[in-house]
Order: sequence, then structure tokens, then C-alpha cells
Amino acid sequence: MNCYTGRSPYLRRPMDFPLILDRESQEPLHRQLTAAMKEAITSGRLCAGQGLPSSRELASALGVSRDTVVRSYQDLTSQGYISLVPNCGTFVSVKPLTSDSKLKTSGLMEASEAELLSQATSAGLSDFARRLLSSSYAGATAADLPNLNYGAAPRDALPFKIWRQLLSQRSSINKSDSEFLDFDANEIFGYEPLREQVCRFLNRAKGLHCDPSQVVVFTDSQSGLDLIARVLINPGDLVVLENPGYSGARELFQAYGAEISYVPVDENGLNTALLPVPAQPCKLIYVSPSHQDPTGAVLTLSRRKELLAWAEKHCRFIVEDAFDSDYNYSANSLPALQAMTGSTPVLYLYSFWKLLFPLVSTGCLVLPEPLVSAFGRAKRYVDRNFSLTEHQALSDFLAEGHLERHIYKTRQLYRRRRQALIFALKQILGAAVRIPRESGGLHLSLHLSLPCSQEQVLDSARRVGLMLVSASPYYAGGGPEEEYLVDFAGLPEEQSLAVVSAFAGNLELL
Repeated sequence: MNCYTGRSPYLRRPMDFPLILDRESQEPLHRQLTAAMKEAITSGRLCAGQGLPSSRELASALGVSRDTVVRSYQDLTSQGYISLVPNCGTFVSVKPLTSDSKLKTSGLMEASEAELLSQATSAGLSDFARRLLSSSYAGATAADLPNLNYGAAPRDALPFKIWRQLLSQRSSINKSDSEFLDFDANEIFGYEPLREQVCRFLNRAKGLHCDPSQVVVFTDSQSGLDLIARVLINPGDLVVLENPGYSGARELFQAYGAEISYVPVDENGLNTALLPVPAQPCKLIYVSPSHQDPTGAVLTLSRRKELLAWAEKHCRFIVEDAFDSDYNYSANSLPALQAMTGSTPVLYLYSFWKLLFPLVSTGCLVLPEPLVSAFGRAKRYVDRNFSLTEHQALSDFLAEGHLERHIYKTRQLYRRRRQALIFALKQILGAAVRIPRESGGLHLSLHLSLPCSQEQVLDSARRVGLMLVSASPYYAGGGPEEEYLVDFAGLPEEQSLAVVSAFAGNLELL
């Protein structure tokens, strides 16, 4: 019997792993070996199904007699840690074993603030780590939730064929070394041809005014925001945020020691009439004017002008997050804040996550010219590596016009799915559902006035495949229980009525 085929669940292969045996100890070597192997298994260093060396191989590697290893293997077998598979070898038992480390990790977010701070103090952590642990943890938002497809495009809308072709072309072994390695290893801001293509796209599609030298490319969408906080925020600096808003930004700025001031959001985006008038200029305001997260509201032109006027007097920097700005279904596109006349420097964040994840998770940051040098130094130490082949393929994807064709095609698809879900919700739930006016994104913001608890609503949605989550994590201090987010991009329009009907039927609303 050959158990080493691709179908076998066992993973036997030559392996090295450190085991400490004290030859001066009074404890027999086979017992020391047994204890060391147990620790390696329970800690997860050796996984269930992992193949182990033969007794002869392990004895040779450890410099002990084969009898020592045989006796240890016998003890571990009798205790259920390893098992002998005839004609195959010895393997870590496929029976799951409880790991204390897993139990500790699972309770991390449930620990009280006092417990976390006590742990931080005893562990000798930095002030940054202490602030991180003491900041309020809002819970998962769109990019963390399978219920919302991690905030990404549905699988049936991704350009798999084109992406495979571009990757294959860039991975061709027929290319010379000089063609394959056509990049400067000292180019800290990322692969230069990609930055050029991103610059052209943003200038054309978003109305930006930027040069490739101002464009920074990251391996993911969060790194740009983290770099902004590293470079600009000192403990005690005032930061203005939307409420509700992206909790990841709130927690990040708190971890860097910022004092947070919240400004409410309505159907027209950030309510500029409620912007604070601080005694000293705040360090920055973080806004999502093209698609407010999570409401989907688009900041009106008049409010954009009001925000810029306020910033000239009261704010050092504006961080404009265009994370979900490619899908607009009702209004004409408005210019980015970065493109509008104003004396306050604007840092512009953009990501390909909503368009192409999991094919691509690349994020971008467009810097004001005076900040280029400082951010270049900082990025050198926190994010200087990237997948060259992926970035070459993405550069080709933009240069050949595939991105804009993909946006146009999927915008039509998502518009139909959005309209179908809105129709189904209003048809089935009537006055019990309220959908605020909004114009973009991959999910809807809902207010549900139902004679049942939030737990019942979410459970019913989960059972019928309606991708619904609470909007509460987006609010500082928690939000209203009747407010939800529902993904429409992944729900085919012909299924909307059936899914919403089943959802309402589970709650006995029909």
C-alpha cells in the first residue's frame, strides 16, 4: 500500500524540529523525549496528521539509542498522541487535542480592560500596545465578516480569466532576467510602472491632481492608514472622525494616542454644521466623502466646500478615504477633496479590495508633495516588500483598460441586484423596513422595525442566506439595534424575493 499519494491525509516527509534532552538529568532520556514530543504536539508545532521520522532517523538526529526512541513512541502511542499507520509510518494522532494557547487566544477580545492592562504591564509592553489594549474594541466590520463577503466583490463577478492570463504572461520562464527583474529594489513606494498606471487612473476616474512620485503602493488596504498614523499622530493630538464610521480607523488612531472628536453623519454624509471649533487646530480629519462607511451616503458638493473651509481654519490635514468609491448608482460623480481648491493638505487613500479581492488586495496612498520624503523614510521600515509578479500583472490590468471595463460591467450587475433586493424588502416587509437614500457600495444600510430581537433577526437571515449584519460596530459607543447592513452584490436578482420571503417567514411576519 502506497500512502504517499496526493489523496492521503498523512504528510510524511523528512523533518527537523528541535528537542531538548538533558543528559545530566536523573530523568530517563525516553521520558524526556516523550515530554518534549507532547509539548511539540499540544503547542501546535507538530500538527495532526504530520508524519514523524522513523525511530532510526530520530535516534540518529538526537544522538540517542534507537531503544530510547522506540520506548518514547510506545508511550506516546498508548496516550493517543501519535499513531502507527501500517506500511506508512508514524504520525501525529488525527484525534484533535486541546491547546491551552488556543483557549487563551479565543478569550482575548472578551477580557476586560483592567485584565488587558494588567497583562500589558506585567509583560512590559510599550505605551502603544497599552493604548491598543485599552481602546474600545468595536467588533468585526464589513472587511472582517464572511456575512458581507469580507466587503469584497462576489466570486461570480471577478475577472478570473483575464487575471490568470496576465499572471501567466508575467510569470513566463521565457522572459530574460532583465525583463523579469525590471524594477528598482530601492523603490520604496512600490513598482514604478504600477504607480504610473494608478496615477493615470486616479487622475482620470477620480479627478485627482497627482504625479507618480506621490503615489505609494501597499500590499493591503490598511497599511496606508497605519503609515499615516505613524507619521502624523502624536499622543494627545485631536483627530476628527465620522460617527458612524470605519471602526478600524477609530481604533488605530486611539492606539497611537489621539484624542477623538466625533461628528454625526446623515443622508448627505458628514454633517459639516456640527464640526468642532477647537482651541488649537486638530491634527487631521478622516472622512469618506465618496461613499460613507457604512451608510453609503455621498458628501454633497456644498458640504465638501464647507469641510474645506473649516479645515483651512481648524485642521492640519485631511485624510480622504475612497475605499468604496467605484460603485455609484444614482448621482453624478463629484470631485475628490484632493482635487478641490484648498490650503489644507489632503492624503488620499484608495484600494482595489472592493473590485478585485481575493485576486488583489493592493492599497494606495496619494501624498501631498511636502510629505513625500517623510513617508518614504517611514515606509522603508514598515512595508518595503511586494509581490513583483502580482504588481506587474495589476499594472497590465490597468494599462490595457481591463479595470475600467470591469468596473463598468459590474456596476450594471450590482445595480440590478441592488434594485431587486430593495424591491423585495419593500414588497415583503413594507413599512417595517426603511432604506436611507444612498448611492453607492456593495451593501445597503437598513432600519428594520420588527417585533423581534436583533439576535432573532440575524439568526433568521443566517438560516436563509441573507447576508445581514448589525451596524452597531461602526458607532462609537454602540449604535441602534434596528440598524443593519445587508450585502446585495452577492445575491442574484432572481433570488431576492424568495430569500426575503423566507427571512420574513422565519420571523412569522407573513
